Parts: sequence; C-alpha cells; structure tokens
Amino acid sequence: MRTEEGIILGEEVFPLKRIGIYIPGGTAPLISTVYMTVIPARIAGVEEIVLATPPGKDGFINPYILVVASLLKIKEIYKIGGAQAIAALAFGTKTIRRVDKIFGPGNLYVTEAKRQVFGYVGIEMLAGPSEVVIIANRFSNPLYVVADLKAQAEHAGGLSFLITTSKSLAKVVKKEVESGYLVLVNNLDEAIELVNQIAPEHLEILVQNPRRIIKRIRNAGCIFVGPYTPVAVGDYVAGPSHVLPTGGRARFFSALGVDDFMKRNHLIIYSRKALEKVKGLVETMGGIEEMEKHIDSLRVRFG
Repeated sequence: MRTEEGIILGEEVFPLKRIGIYIPGGTAPLISTVYMTVIPARIAGVEEIVLATPPGKDGFINPYILVVASLLKIKEIYKIGGAQAIAALAFGTKTIRRVDKIFGPGNLYVTEAKRQVFGYVGIEMLAGPSEVVIIANRFSNPLYVVADLKAQAEHAGGLSFLITTSKSLAKVVKKEVESGYLVLVNNLDEAIELVNQIAPEHLEILVQNPRRIIKRIRNAGCIFVGPYTPVAVGDYVAGPSHVLPTGGRARFFSALGVDDFMKRNHLIIYSRKALEKVKGLVETMGGIEEMEKHIDSLRVRFG
C-alpha cells in the first residue's frame, strides 16, 4: 500500500524453509496423513520436508507410508515416534536437524509434546485423538448415523457424539453403538449451541435443510453436510486436509491449509516527509510510555 506522503506498507510472504511432519504409524499406518500434510507444504513451496513415523510391530516403517512419501519426493524420513519424535524435531539430535515448525496429528503423548515444545519451534495446532459430532433428527437415516459413529470408534481414543431431537433414533443408536455420547435435545437451536461449545474436529449434519444450520456453526474443524458426505470422504479424498483441531480447540484453531506453511514479514518504508508528519505523534506516545531514546531516534534525523 502506498500513500501520498511516501509511505509504503506491505508484507513479504514466503514459505517456511524446514518443517517436520509427524505421521502416526504404530497402531495404524495413516498413509493419508502423508499426502494430507505434504501436498499443501509442496504447494506452499517448502524447501525441506522431514517425516517422522514410528515403526510397526515388525520394527519397520509401513511400506505404504514409504511409497506415498516417495511419490511426493520426500528424501528425509526417520523411524521414530511418540513424544521423543517431537522432541527430536524441535531440538535436533546428532542424526536429525531441528525444524522450524512441526505438523501432523498424534496420540495424547504426541499432542502434549507438541504443546510443550511450542515456542522453541512452531506448531500448526494441537490435533488428536480424533472426534466426530453428528446432528441428526427423525428425517436422518439411522443406518448412516450408526455406521458413521462406529467408524469413529476405529480411531485409537476416538470420541463420538450424537446430538438428536429424535427419541426413536436415540434408541436405535443406544442399542447399536457401544461407546460414545448420546445427547437428546429439544430442538436444533439447542443442538447448534451445544456443537459450538464442543467445537468438534468433525461435524456431520444429517438433517433436512442443513444450510440454515451451517451458517450458525462457528466452531468446527470441518463440516460434512448431507447423507452422502461421511467423514471418511474427508479422511481420504476430499481434502483440503484432514489435519484438524481436536479437543475443543476448533474455538481458536483452523484446519490445516497452505497458509500454515507460509510466514510473513511486515514491510515499512517512510520518506523524510512522511516521518516529519508523524514526528509529533511519536513524541507524544513515546513520552507517555517514558521511552526517551525512542523520541531521540526521531529527533536526530531532523537536526
């Protein structure tokens, strides 16, 4: 932005140089997390992408993870998992050079490790374990609701919630689904209020006229709308990324995107004329804050 006084204000935007991506692989090899994190990093233009992933019970990295990483031209992969992997990426070891920012979901230990190293290194969000909330009513297909709740149970430590106005649907789910939370509400307004409090990672809306609900949802990692949009489609093919905030953090974190792999430098350029115009304002503010040297740094430029 340029002004008549000769002021230029702007931003320089460029990709991060070196990042670390954690790929869960101990209990289940999440090959989808490889491309759901690496592709936006590639689009952003990140130079160095490092993968850390734990071995399986056989002591080896899952071959599917390696193949997908190879297709995405990842050249630096370490067989390490858990909190120790996050520590290695954050601080570096004799083998692993430290990174600028860490990405990727994980279990409770991985998530807590990311929280603790934040500040020494950047993190995109705190993601994991997984969760889903489904809003449904008497118009919703019970088979779809049950199937989607059971799918969530496949995630280690996964949480599932059904929020419904239908007593009959609640009875079916209570009988068919072994774990999770079932909430019976009086109307969809109560359902919306509850969703915004939970701030779920995944939100499925399986009611008629879902658009009027979407506009009122402020806190959700990703919203899946209609009977033919299960969470599974977002996990594997829909994108933009299945790395989403969990544990109520959708109140202040957003889904992973290309912007997370970028950083910005503010740019300020003043002419002598422009500086002279604001000189009095700076002196006033500097005086209030008792920063005399700040004031001197302007005065010296005008003799």
